Amino acid sequence: MKHLFAILIFFFASATYAQSSSINYKALIKDNLGNVVANQTITVQFSILKGTFQTNVYQETQTPTTDANGLIIVNIGEGTTSDDFSTINWSSDDHFLNVQINTGAGLTDMGTTQFMAVPYALSAANVTGLEAIDQGYGIGYRIKGRNPANYNSIGEDAVDLSISKNTSTTNGASGVASLAMGYRTIASGFYSTAMGDKTDALGFSSTAMGSSTQASGNFSTAIGKVTLASGDFSTAMGYYTDALGERSTAMGSDTEASGNISTAMGYKTTAEAYASTAIGRFNTGGGTTDSWLSTDPLFEVGNGYSSSNKSNALTILKNGTITAPSFNLTEITDDKALITKEYADTNLTSSGLEAIDEGDGIGWRLKGKDPANYGTIGKSATDLSESTSASTSMGATGRYSFATGRTTEASGDYSVAMGYQNTTASGDYSFALGITANASGSQSVAMGTLSLANESKAVSIGTSTTSSGTASLAMGYYTKAFGNYATAMGYNTYADAYASTAFGKENIGGGNATTWIATDPLFEIGNGDSNLSRSNAVTVLKNGYVGFNGNPDTDFHLLHGNNGLASGMKLENNSNNAWWRFYVSSGSDDLRLYSASQGATIIGAFDDISGNYTSTSDRRLKKNFEKLHFNWTDFMKLETLTYQYKAQKDTKEYIGLIAQDVQPIYPELINYNEDSDVYHLNYSGFGVIAIKAVQEQQKIILSQQLRIEALEAQLSKKDEAYNALSSRIETIETFLKTSEK
Repeated sequence: MKHLFAILIFFFASATYAQSSSINYKALIKDNLGNVVANQTITVQFSILKGTFQTNVYQETQTPTTDANGLIIVNIGEGTTSDDFSTINWSSDDHFLNVQINTGAGLTDMGTTQFMAVPYALSAANVTGLEAIDQGYGIGYRIKGRNPANYNSIGEDAVDLSISKNTSTTNGASGVASLAMGYRTIASGFYSTAMGDKTDALGFSSTAMGSSTQASGNFSTAIGKVTLASGDFSTAMGYYTDALGERSTAMGSDTEASGNISTAMGYKTTAEAYASTAIGRFNTGGGTTDSWLSTDPLFEVGNGYSSSNKSNALTILKNGTITAPSFNLTEITDDKALITKEYADTNLTSSGLEAIDEGDGIGWRLKGKDPANYGTIGKSATDLSESTSASTSMGATGRYSFATGRTTEASGDYSVAMGYQNTTASGDYSFALGITANASGSQSVAMGTLSLANESKAVSIGTSTTSSGTASLAMGYYTKAFGNYATAMGYNTYADAYASTAFGKENIGGGNATTWIATDPLFEIGNGDSNLSRSNAVTVLKNGYVGFNGNPDTDFHLLHGNNGLASGMKLENNSNNAWWRFYVSSGSDDLRLYSASQGATIIGAFDDISGNYTSTSDRRLKKNFEKLHFNWTDFMKLETLTYQYKAQKDTKEYIGLIAQDVQPIYPELINYNEDSDVYHLNYSGFGVIAIKAVQEQQKIILSQQLRIEALEAQLSKKDEAYNALSSRIETIETFLKTSEK
């Protein structure tokens, strides 16, 4: 009896029903001669395995009958079993499918394949937003709210998750049990899948993924950008690849597989001959596409330069003939020369890697290395490291790990250790590179000298750097990132607080490493002198406070030195270098003002108790002294007013003067700002004018006082004369009265 030889498998999730879920499975059955096993009942055993140790979590048996083309179509999860398919926890670990087939001579193991993603039907039950619709071809499912005018009629049991914004009669999942996802995708073939941007899955059980891909052949697959799989059972992947032949494969960029069962890979390669393979670029190609001719190419490695200048570095014909660029025996000593196994066995010393199994599965280590100097090699690990003394830990001991260099250790699963002197990658998926670098956290990275990454997803790069917070980053020299999600860079900087960042040199640091505290540092730029004399040039707290030269206790906090000639805050216009500088005196505690016009000379100050402002008025700083102009006529023209500002939002009234009214009388008090076309008035200058007015008024008062005193003296003399006259009159009147008697 002919033995079962090959089985071509392609599966995807079927539609999810109310009571159960399953995985649609299709296979083409052939014997060892390549003949289709047609119209025959066979037994298929499916086993679903879990995890690295491939624990059997589900097993069933089905007895389908192949059709005339040797094809079987079954649903995994609906066979004879004592297990419960619905209890499989797909998200808990990797899962694998083992298939064994019996065509009459017992079960034959066809291999084990990993499920690369949780089958759609097993997760679709949790998807919300789908509605069941029937447009004449049976019930299918589409996202609620989609405009049916933008889609083709949905197919029976189809799932349409695609987006179509314009009117269309082709877009969407129109094939039976098809799936469409992405933008303007078409899944019109029965059991087809279209995902991505403008992808077309037109053939029976076809799959199109990526951008502008088309799978028009039955059971075809097109993945990438502008790929075409038009042959039945063909696969096109990459960029502008075409799989035209039946069961052909095209991968890479601008490759074409036109021969049946052909494969083209690389750049602008063509596999034209039946069952041929072409790799490289611009190969010669040629041959019959649909039949086996012994003189046709079987394998080509192209090394051409253009479509008009094609060539092969290596050609293997179907009759076994191998051709390569010309060489002769005298070139055997050339580093790039080809040699035979016979020559190698006779003249060369065996070297390279050897497969070894020390109890954890097969791994690879350099030949001739003493196993006593290494730990147990991990499954599928590669050990290129050098260890010259006894050890039970050195080398690639983690599963799928890699170690190279001298005395390196890759003990974590999927870890990489490279460098010298106990460089260690002990965390799973970790990476250590350099001298005594240590990546102990899961998915951590340590690079440099004495760098340490000992927490999950931590990264430490440089010399003596440490990242001990989750997903923290330390770079530079002696930097430490202790907080979760913290970053420390520079020289001896600390990022202690949660999600904090420290740059520069020897910053202050501090804070809670695992919790967001409003008063903790968010950002620091250190400018310290030593490890014992730490300081910050800039500090930003998580509450938004910003400080310069110290820790802030308000929105903006500047701590300056005691150098009145340079300290403080300076505001400068870079167009003309005009500037103002503000400085708090340590002696008088007042706020002093400096400007570009006066340089180091104080031009004014605010008293720290009363807030009163005093301006500079030193005679030594002044020149061109003149008496202040004053006359009462002009002074009385000054009109004092109450008013409101046009921009104000309340009804408050202000008192004052109008600058344009004052300018003709006292232009010294007016400043016209040309940039904003606004007049400014120096109100403090009116104090001087008031003094002048009082002085002028005092002159008048003194003059009037002299006149009053003179008039009072004259009046006093008149009073004396009047009194004397009055006395005489009284005397006369008395005399007259006496005489009359």
